[in-house]
Amino acid sequence: MFDEEHKTLLGIMADLQHAITRHIDERTIRKIVHDLVEYTFTHCRHEEMYFNDFRYPRADEHIRQHSEMRTRVLSYYESVRAGEAVKQAPAMLAFLENWLITHVQREDKEFGQYLCSRLPGL
Repeated sequence: MFDEEHKTLLGIMADLQHAITRHIDERTIRKIVHDLVEYTFTHCRHEEMYFNDFRYPRADEHIRQHSEMRTRVLSYYESVRAGEAVKQAPAMLAFLENWLITHVQREDKEFGQYLCSRLPGL
């Protein structure tokens, strides 16, 4: 489930990259950012439910990082609503690329290993 959700993030990032390189209009970038907001809140909620269910020992730190992600994504969303979509898109993409490396490939991978140790056959 989480891998599929992470693929959704990659798709959003690809859409954003395409919009930046093709100089796509504000409306399209607003749609991408809207998708990012929905993804972020849904994905983080899914992971956090599993943290509770399986008593993940690093849950507090992971949730703190999710909170930072939500805050950052909402900040981008507000910038986009203020008409700064094109201006903010490169910074948003850079943030997402960093998130992919520092959070998904490290923190989420560690959580996945923990979860697999609790659910044989997963």
